[in-house]
Amino acid sequence: MNKMLAIAVAVAAMAAPGGVNLLQNGDFSFGTQCWGDRTKPSQRVEVVDSPHGKALKVTVAESGGKNLGQIIQIRQGAKPNAKYRVSAQVEGPKDAALVQVKLMNGKKEGARIQTPACDGGWTKLDKEFETEADTTGIQVLLRFRMGDSMKGKSVSFADVRLEGVSGGAENDLAPEPPKKPEAMKDVVAAPGVDATVHPGDSKDVVAAALAKLGPGNVLTIAAGAYTNLSGHRARPSGSLRGVPGPRQG
Repeated sequence: MNKMLAIAVAVAAMAAPGGVNLLQNGDFSFGTQCWGDRTKPSQRVEVVDSPHGKALKVTVAESGGKNLGQIIQIRQGAKPNAKYRVSAQVEGPKDAALVQVKLMNGKKEGARIQTPACDGGWTKLDKEFETEADTTGIQVLLRFRMGDSMKGKSVSFADVRLEGVSGGAENDLAPEPPKKPEAMKDVVAAPGVDATVHPGDSKDVVAAALAKLGPGNVLTIAAGAYTNLSGHRARPSGSLRGVPGPRQG
């Protein structure tokens, strides 16, 4: 981080309510950057305006049974034996969504902590927790129900924050802001359309179809095997959902 950027981050941290947010793009002003979608089956994801600024809105288009959706960000370099706080503004049907924390030691998972679930309408959810002696990272997961009763319904997350409270965590530095926000804003602001490709279509035809996809749009692959531009084979008669912006696992 260069000197001018460090100063800018420090000034922003002093101005922000509640102290330094240790998550990147927790306010979704950079679209979905820095968040990874591990939800199966995939659901419709978009960034919308809300009373709390930009919000990540997930609409359940396909039942996931008892599975919970999960949109995740990992904060590396967490302090061991320290106290942190996770919080978010969450909107959705009663008990449909919450924020979960997983303590990590490298790739090994430790304790799981979660906030209470949302109460219908916009709900401020928060939870203080302590890391373990071997904690090296913190996963923050936006979790939501996907059962049959949720089909066609939505949950939204805004102002997602991870803050250091004590034990050295209060001295953790804010991360650098995401890069290339213009590209993400363009994708979020310009939803696309569904598209269809067929076995034997040229690369130009496939590229044109992919270019039409926007947040939540579907690419339908007609019956037969099809090899996409990356060389991976897709299932016959399958579909791929367009998701805005890059993901980080």
